[in-house]
Amino acid sequence: MANDNQETELNLEPEQSAGDGANPGKSKKKLFALVGLLGLVAVAGGGYYFFMGNTDAEELAEEVVEKPMPAAFYLELEPVFIINLPDKGKQRFLQASVTVMSRSEATITKFNQHMPVFRHHLSNVLSAQTIPSIQSTGGIEKVRVQALEQINRVLVEELGSEAIEQVLFTSFVMQ
Repeated sequence: MANDNQETELNLEPEQSAGDGANPGKSKKKLFALVGLLGLVAVAGGGYYFFMGNTDAEELAEEVVEKPMPAAFYLELEPVFIINLPDKGKQRFLQASVTVMSRSEATITKFNQHMPVFRHHLSNVLSAQTIPSIQSTGGIEKVRVQALEQINRVLVEELGSEAIEQVLFTSFVMQ
């Protein structure tokens, strides 16, 4: 019988080792489940804080609603600009329809009163361009920014204010 007990003991040891090997796998699954659950709770808490507890965002939204942007006023410059642009010994033409935008009706009125000065400066800006510079990437946008800067410079010199927000090319054709 001693041999039988020894065999039983010997047989139990390998079973316990197999059992120990199975427990770490179950422990890892439990650990991953616990970490996943904690992550889910953290995300849910952060979402709740972001959507419900962030009063700064609510105050900012109220400020935006309370202070609407003033209406825009537009003035289309008539007649359209037609400019000669030399290009490799050939005469090319640029035709541009220009509209200015301001948030002040008084500025548009003053701009209209001094139209000859602004048309002169815009003609100079357009005449200074070359075909390759206009056709380059962002070329028309560069011309638009130059026109805006020139108009606002003249506004400061002539009227003491800078209030034209946009110069818009509603048509820009080269032949």
